[in-house]
Amino acid sequence: MKKLVKGAGIFGGLMCILAVKTATAQNEYIQVNPTQAQTANFWITGLGKLGNGIVLPKEGSDAILLGLRFTNLAETRGANMQLTGGPNPGLATWIHDGTSWVERMRITATGYVGIGVNAQAPAKRLDIADTSTVVYSPIGTGALPYGGILQINNNSAVDGSGAHFLMTAVNASGYRNAAYIGITSNKGTAPAPDIVFGQRISGGAWGEAMRIRANGSVAIGTIDPGTSKLAVEGTITARRIKVTQATTWPDFVFDAEYKLPPLHEVEAYVKVNKHLPGVPSAVEVAKDGQDVGEMNKILLQKIEELTLHLIEQEKKIAAQQEQINLLIGKEAKN
Repeated sequence: MKKLVKGAGIFGGLMCILAVKTATAQNEYIQVNPTQAQTANFWITGLGKLGNGIVLPKEGSDAILLGLRFTNLAETRGANMQLTGGPNPGLATWIHDGTSWVERMRITATGYVGIGVNAQAPAKRLDIADTSTVVYSPIGTGALPYGGILQINNNSAVDGSGAHFLMTAVNASGYRNAAYIGITSNKGTAPAPDIVFGQRISGGAWGEAMRIRANGSVAIGTIDPGTSKLAVEGTITARRIKVTQATTWPDFVFDAEYKLPPLHEVEAYVKVNKHLPGVPSAVEVAKDGQDVGEMNKILLQKIEELTLHLIEQEKKIAAQQEQINLLIGKEAKN
């Protein structure tokens, strides 16, 4: 076997090795310590010096073309892996896109991984950055929405399968807390996945805290929102709640044309039905729940009707008092 020329570089040396035929078999490229007869063009066995398989040494400063290089000469494409120096030493991967060599990923000596524009200087354990100018649209077309830079797949083709992003953190007692965000596949031919949020609730049990359906419905504390856009199993606490509805507000009660139901009719209705006219019964509320916006409208209407009744009663009392005063005045004169 020919001796490598000193200073030729790792690629020059590797190309020389591959270009030399061995004497062990005719028309075969290098065979080094084969355990049995081989027909492959390149075959190396053994642990190598000090337990290493293949050692590719390089001296000098970092360069794009120095490393473990794979090249497609026909299309002027290639990939190169090399150890790097500088402020973020590590293992870098360069890709030739037909025009130039560009570093696409680096694993630094500190264990940080950079992909994309932050490949040379990752700021986190996994730093993925993109410079795409494509504007995200919530109503995109194609296989992926515009602007996506990370994809997690599960191609098992099974109903109910999932693809999840798992996060864990250890507390001061050494207990590993965990939570996940992901999707689950639904039955049928339409692509309608659910987005799920879950967390570990005990040593070996998991609980889903929230789910978002493909139609935009959200379930919290339950996995089925039913026909509601938001279903919550539990209590909701808020400083303010604003309800907007495209219904008529009951100011019509104060119109001159409005027929105010007499109190004796209201009394007769209540005796039979055990609730005010136009107000849902206890049975209806227990079965269907209540619409907060609609219920406020109904209650306001009843308050306005009651106000009109009070005004009428006040007028009658004032008229009666006037008649009483007149009678008292006549008696005093007599």
